[in-house]
Amino acid sequence: MSGLRAIRPVDKPWMQRPFSRVAARRRWVGTILSVFGDESADEAEQRVFAVSGVVGSDPEWENAEIAWLDRTGGIVFHAARCEYEKNFELYKDLTQILAKAPVAGIAFALDLVGYREFFPNALPDTGYYTCFIKVINAMASMARKWNERVLANPACGDPTVRLEFAFDHRPESEESAGRLYSTFINQPEWRESILLDTKISFESRKNPRIQMADLVAHEAMKELDRKIGPTNFPRRKSLLALEEREHFRFVQLDREYCSVWRDRMTALGQETGFTPDTYRDWLSRTGRVQHGHPHDNWYNRAMFLAWLDSRDELSR
Repeated sequence: MSGLRAIRPVDKPWMQRPFSRVAARRRWVGTILSVFGDESADEAEQRVFAVSGVVGSDPEWENAEIAWLDRTGGIVFHAARCEYEKNFELYKDLTQILAKAPVAGIAFALDLVGYREFFPNALPDTGYYTCFIKVINAMASMARKWNERVLANPACGDPTVRLEFAFDHRPESEESAGRLYSTFINQPEWRESILLDTKISFESRKNPRIQMADLVAHEAMKELDRKIGPTNFPRRKSLLALEEREHFRFVQLDREYCSVWRDRMTALGQETGFTPDTYRDWLSRTGRVQHGHPHDNWYNRAMFLAWLDSRDELSR
């Protein structure tokens, strides 16, 4: 457990910084912070997958959007395409705009090669769902710590915060992602919390806030790919610019993380009931079978977690 805790970013003090930066100098009583997320991967989605979340209040987002739209001219920006087309000046300018904007964010990147080494039977889209829930958990943990501090010292003048999540429109995963989010917010540690909206939304890439999240996710993907690749390139100047003011953090779920994760799975299964045998039995009993075999997918896994949670609730 100590090894995983050392890797998990939610245990590090800097995880509170994005909210201290975002909400500093305010005298509002309560505010809604919108988190916009997007993903990025290598071309074949075989080496690295990353998901980011960028957070801010409406005034802060509007501040960032003005400069962003002025530079793009309203054209939809996609980080990978921008680099492929060698439009480096646009990429550099947008990075600087985002680095200086009042919004903040975090991105998680998963080493897919390392993950498959320790989890050879992983489902497709493991990178997306793993990083997706990591972003939500990190943002929720930061918000909770922020609110606990404010409520413990009302004289500080800072507002309490509530989070609303919106991710890039991704048809192949939206249903399962929505179910995972619902399962997450109904866990005991979050069920009574008022800091998370009950629903998650999915936005078009035309939304400049999604485009900003895309740039952050792209940088997270490139940084981990740089480390695990056969050639060790220097760190990207665009990533260094985002890190400079400590508004953005990049967390790497590398091979070491995957090794620790694998070692914990047996104990976690005993604790939660999520074992292969229990899961297969549940799939069969609930009719989730295709061609005579239990149908294992992300949606069914999320439903199984929800069933476990409701079962535990009834037993209390």
